Amino acid sequence: MKKLLKWLVLIFSWFTMSPLILYLGKKWQIGKKKARVVLMLLSPLFLILYALLLSAFLYCGDIVYRMQYFRNRDRIERITGVALPAFRITNCKIGSRGFNGDYKDSFTFKFKSLPSDELFDDIDKMIETGETEWKKEGNKYSFFQMWGNGMPAPKGEKDDDNSFGITITRGEKQGRVTHGRW
Repeated sequence: MKKLLKWLVLIFSWFTMSPLILYLGKKWQIGKKKARVVLMLLSPLFLILYALLLSAFLYCGDIVYRMQYFRNRDRIERITGVALPAFRITNCKIGSRGFNGDYKDSFTFKFKSLPSDELFDDIDKMIETGETEWKKEGNKYSFFQMWGNGMPAPKGEKDDDNSFGITITRGEKQGRVTHGRW
């Protein structure tokens, strides 16, 4: 009867507090240590822990990917068609992810040197030709493009459902980028 009770306690601890299996199994001299360790690692508590760790790992990887993808100056230049001066990120806002994976992130950046008038003159020429997504309102220049779902992707980009926008102002060092999935 005592042995049956000990086995029942071990089974109960396997479902609820699996590390207790190691301690009680050793104390009551039931089973081999290797078998107790394997049972503990396959217990429901540890399987839930593994699932939580995997979810956290995937979530963190997604956040890092989202933060880094449009921070690449070459990528921004390829999408917008203009060569931007070097910049550094001053503020970053990660938006929440919707049920179907949609999100909108943004970051504020500061140019290391004031953008030249040549940059804005090149943008003005692109706007005059009408073959660009650049728009101008006073001294503020903005670019916004969506692609995927039938809309062509910029050269070098995958045909995923993405959006990208950038706003810069003549005579200022600060700008803003928004990007997301839709």
